[in-house]
Amino acid sequence: DLYKQAQAEQPRCLETVKELVSVDTGTGQEKGLATVSALLVKRLKELGATVQTTPATPSVGDNIVGTFKGSGSKNFLLMVHYDTVFLPGTAAKRPFRTDEARAYGPGVADAKGGVAMILHALKLLKAQGFDGYGTLTVLFNPDEEMGSAGSKKIIAELAAQNDYVFSYEPP
Repeated sequence: DLYKQAQAEQPRCLETVKELVSVDTGTGQEKGLATVSALLVKRLKELGATVQTTPATPSVGDNIVGTFKGSGSKNFLLMVHYDTVFLPGTAAKRPFRTDEARAYGPGVADAKGGVAMILHALKLLKAQGFDGYGTLTVLFNPDEEMGSAGSKKIIAELAAQNDYVFSYEPP
């Protein structure tokens, strides 16, 4: 049943990837990072998360932390970055597209597909009414492509607070 629900969710997940890929979010590109940050905060809140943002100083953009409280005992961290290596204008020059087997566009695999995977996995968990975790924390960071200067500290802090840490960067 869950597998069927995940299959049914795939088109909406691809729409999320398209929405993310359509915004230039190269490390340091303030406008695009702010646009995607606002989208991620909104989506996490819609899923029921308590959300906190902190500037990723000295980098541009915000670290976004969404927290879900459950009824279980183990704590989980799901994390991925939302910046890319692409220059301004790349999203327009190389727009999102799919073929029979793959999705293409700047950041699809590194790591906007991972961002979408987290959001839609959370949506499926919510639809199932699953809360068998103590705390489920999501971290989206804006500066991985340039060494995570503004997110290393929060990554280390959150990782130490969790029993399991999952990175959603497919490569």
